[in-house]
Amino acid sequence: SNGVSVGEWKWYHKNGSLSTIGNYSNGYEVGEWKWYHDNGTISSIGNYSNGYQVGEWKRYQANGELREVESFYNDLVSLFLLHF
Repeated sequence: SNGVSVGEWKWYHKNGSLSTIGNYSNGYEVGEWKWYHDNGTISSIGNYSNGYQVGEWKRYQANGELREVESFYNDLVSLFLLHF
């Protein structure tokens, strides 16, 4: 692929648990991406289109509680909600 990132990529925490999983197409982030706390719970989830954050993104605390929700349009926040 001539040094251009393609397909599914995974990163791991030092403890061996999954840190991040997402896909690249022609070097750009695409589709759903997920980030995890080192305890295995979801940290963030959101979508990319050609490297831009799009749609609803959710971020969670390590205990699994929803922390915030953001809506993106071409990588710009159009709505930001905090949850406590």
